[in-house]
Amino acid sequence: MELFDCSQTEAYIAKQLHYAGGNEQIFSDSALKKIYDYSSGLPRMINRACTLSLSLAYQTNRLIVDDRMVGEALEEEVT
Repeated sequence: MELFDCSQTEAYIAKQLHYAGGNEQIFSDSALKKIYDYSSGLPRMINRACTLSLSLAYQTNRLIVDDRMVGEALEEEVT
């Protein structure tokens, strides 16, 4: 399985958001970097981090996911 580099990870997330009908930048640049650091470019892990982060954003009525929110979502997943 091929791993994405950081820019490919960002492009992958943008493409997935586009497929879902999104056209806004939902993830901040720092959030995208944190997702890449967590996933090491593995698509399954990218998807998991994004899903958890988006769920937390919905629960807290946030329009933009930042790196702190990604960290919190991933931390909750571990505990």
